[in-house]
Parts: sequence; C-alpha cells; structure tokens
Amino acid sequence: NSSSFALRATASSGLPVSFAVLSGPALLQGNIIDLTGASGVVRVRASQSGDATYAAAPDVDLAFTVSQGATQVIFSKVINPATNATEANLALVLPVNTRRGTLLIVSDLNPNLNGIAEIQLGSSGSFTNAISPLNAAIAVDPLSASLQAALLTLTINGALLDYTFSGTVAGLGFVFQSEVLASATSTNPSVGFYRLAGLVENPGLAYTVIGPSGDVLLIAQAGTVVTGGLTTLKADRSFAFNAYPFAGKVAIQGGFQVGTNALTATLKLPNATSYDYAGLSIGTKRTDRLINLSSRAKVGTGESILIAGFVVSGADPKKVLIRAVGPALGAFGLADTLPNPAIKIFQGERLIAENDDWNRTDAAEMARVGAFALTSVPSESRSATEAFGKDAALITTLDPGAYTAQIADPSGTGTGVALAEIYDASINPNADYQRLVNISSRGLVTPDDGVLIGGFVVTGNYPKTLLIRGVGPGLSNFGVTGVLPDPSLTIYQDRKAIATNEGWANSAAIATAASQTGAFALPSGSKDAAVLITLAPGAYTAQIKSAKNVSSGVALIEIYEVP
Repeated sequence: NSSSFALRATASSGLPVSFAVLSGPALLQGNIIDLTGASGVVRVRASQSGDATYAAAPDVDLAFTVSQGATQVIFSKVINPATNATEANLALVLPVNTRRGTLLIVSDLNPNLNGIAEIQLGSSGSFTNAISPLNAAIAVDPLSASLQAALLTLTINGALLDYTFSGTVAGLGFVFQSEVLASATSTNPSVGFYRLAGLVENPGLAYTVIGPSGDVLLIAQAGTVVTGGLTTLKADRSFAFNAYPFAGKVAIQGGFQVGTNALTATLKLPNATSYDYAGLSIGTKRTDRLINLSSRAKVGTGESILIAGFVVSGADPKKVLIRAVGPALGAFGLADTLPNPAIKIFQGERLIAENDDWNRTDAAEMARVGAFALTSVPSESRSATEAFGKDAALITTLDPGAYTAQIADPSGTGTGVALAEIYDASINPNADYQRLVNISSRGLVTPDDGVLIGGFVVTGNYPKTLLIRGVGPGLSNFGVTGVLPDPSLTIYQDRKAIATNEGWANSAAIATAASQTGAFALPSGSKDAAVLITLAPGAYTAQIKSAKNVSSGVALIEIYEVP
C-alpha cells in the first residue's frame, strides 16, 4: 500500500549488505525502494561482497509483484442551457480512496475554455477550482470583450455525490452532469491523466485523459494553436482524429505504449508543420536519464588530444566502463584511426585510473552493457607478453563528482580518429538515482571528415530536456588558442538531422539553462552554437563542424541534463 519502503538484510559475518533492483518498475537509493507507479514484477538482489576476513556471501534474489492502483475517470459534456448546445467536454480523474484529483476541459469551439484544474473534494463531495488555461493568451480569439472578461475569472463549481458528477462553469453559466457508473473505476494501466512534453524544439505541452472504456480527451498547444477533442482508443491502443480550431483542420494521432506506460501524440497543422509529444500519467515517476556517453574526434600530437569530461550525480558510487577506441573503428569503415590509444581518468588534476591495452577478462562486461566488440590481436601473431588488443578499456567504480578522460597515443607520435566512451555499468541503470548527467568533449575539428561527435543514449519512460552546445570562440576566454571560429551544431537521431544551430543568438532560454546546469556563460553575440532540446528515449549524436567547411580549430561539445 506504499510507494516507498526500506529493504533490510543481515549477513552472518556482520558485514553490510548492499541492494540492487535487477528489473521492474522501481527505483533504489541505498536501501530505499521507490515504486514508479507502473505495474509489473520487481526483482531485487541482496549482496555481501566480503572482506579480507570473510568470503563473499551468495547473492539472494527476491521478486514481488506491483499492481496498478484503481483510478476513477468520469466524462461529461458541458452544456449551454440557453441553446442546449455542447460547448466542451470534461473529464475528472480521481485515484480510488483519495479526494484529490485532476479535471480537464476541452472545447473545439472556444480555445480560451481549454484548461486543467486540480480539485479537492470537500467532506460533502463538492469543490470549487479556478481553471488554468492552456496558454489561452496566444490562442486566436474571436470572442467578445465581455466574454473575455468572464474567462479571466473562469471557475468550475461541482460535486461528486450520490453517483452523480455535476456542476457549473461560473461566469458563463454552462452546466455539466453525468451519472457515475461502476465501470468508471479501472486498474487498466492506460487509464489516467497524462502530461505530455513537446519533443525536440517544441516548447508546447499536451494533456490527455484516458477512460476505462477507451475514451480519450486531449488538448495540446502547438505554436500559436491550442486545440484538442474527444475520441476513442482503437484495438491496438492508438487513436486518430481531426480537430477544427480557428486556424483550420489539425490532424491528431497518437497511442499508448504497453510496457513503458507512456503516451505519445502528434499534431499536424494545416501548413503541414508537425509537433510531437510524449509523457506519462500523473503519479508515475520519471526514470529518464543518460546512460551511455561517447565522443569522437581526430587525435594529433602534442596538445591535440581528445578530452571527455563527465559527471556522476547523486550520493552513491557508480560503476562505469570507460573505453578509448581506435583500431576497432576500422570495422565501421574508418581508415585513419588512432593505432594505439591510451586512456587516463582524472578527478581534478589527480590521475585515478589508466589503461593502454584492454583486458580480455572485461569482454563479458562490455557485452553486457551493449558495447560493440573490440579488435583483438590474433593469437598466432601475438607473443606471450603482447597485449590482447590495442584499444583501451577499464571498468571502475567512481564516487559522485566531475571527471575527465584523456585519450592520446602513449608515445606522443601516433595520430588518427579515436572514440571515447563512458557507459553506465550498473546492474540496472534505470533503477539508480545516481547517474551520468553530462559530458563535455574537447577535440580538433577539421574540414570534411574531421568532425567532433558526441553520442548519448536517453533511456527510461519520459522525454529528457538537454542543453547541447558547440563552443569554439567561447573557449578563447579560457586561454585556448586556435579555436574553431564558426562551429555548426547538428543533432541526429539515427541519420536524420532533427535540430541545428550556427549561433546561439543570445537566447534567454539557453542562458537560463546554462545557469541551471552550471555551464559557463557564452559571450554575448558569439558564434558559438547551442540548442535546448527535449528528446524521447533513444540514441542520438551531436556533431560539430565548421559552418563553412573550410575552418579548423579546437572545439568543445557539451551535453547537459537540464533539471
């Protein structure tokens, strides 16, 4: 009956026992389990690793089932008594055994009537709540001044009493009343109230209610258009309908994703512009995070090394796999690779770990986290003392903090393209509160193939907002010479470019995000590039090159998780 509880275990040695969530809808911090709100089987492991006196104890696994809580959803039409016309559709979502819920009202006739309200039922079942309009101020408004004045104080008065849900929209005189059926309560995972974030560079929001019978009430902001409507889920849990706001026909489609319990939606405006959204039901905890980070650049001699910075957040240590890949890139068609990369991990100026040639004993762990196989030297061509492979890799556990990985040829003479990779090597990264929160990679950018590439994976059940920057001129303030004068930043999903920038243009939103994440301020009016972007779970790359494809210089690519 609780969403959070403590795990306890003891070992006969008296040594402390650690815990890990192997799978299922739960998060773990220390010994505290925090259920996400979704249903499923949670598998937990208790481990005691031993010490100089005691051997490690066998792991103990435990599984338990989490069931979806029951939710009551009530739909009703909002009627104008003067004309008996339907002015809007309304839905109330109320978790069973609670008296606090969420109300959504959607009108395809009056965009300023669209909005949401958090309601609290009184002892008699009544409530009075003001509507929070969905950016009504930007909606095209054909309404009269007197009606606009009424909308400024729009309030819903209602009651849930004796199996009836009824009330009025104050200021307009509209009324609603519907019978509360037993079928209004359900444990179906798709039933509930959803908040959806706009994806990529869409700053809009969408709200959706799904009922036990498959009714779907949706409202969304897309640019200057606020629109929505009522439809039903199909057998495959998708939906599609047309809305007709004052801007013209808007095609709306989406669906519920079994497994993640996420909801997606796409709006296509009359001018063919599309807006995408994704989100979760209220009450489901977000598990979005970055799990794998990488950067690729050309490594030269002297100071032209590849430097990758990253941050481990939270309060607990994090197990990571860090690799410096050169020869193994040949399998992907790259010819000019760094023949013998070495990796050094620094915390501040302190060297804490290093590796020149990877160890075959780490191959299984690399495969477990999804890393591609490294190149090995054939046994018949390798002496008894020769390294197993010329790429570098190490597995270590790091305390929370900021680190840098430096990739170079150990002799100082080799050059070529190298890849730095940082993998979250926890048993189940989605269940850990502490995580990798950003990466910054500095390298040399040259025309044509000499791009600086940062790769990352967003995982979990909710979109993640990121600040991604390509810094060239801004590095001059830190004493860096030979900087790339005209960085161009492009974000890719697979091979499709989804966002690009060649000058951050003093964006207030980007400056605020930089302040929130601790990123250094970019010079006003500089040609540094930056985007503020919200991405659904998936794999992405960010690439920096010369905007004119003729310049060379040092550049910095940064990927920050925005709070």
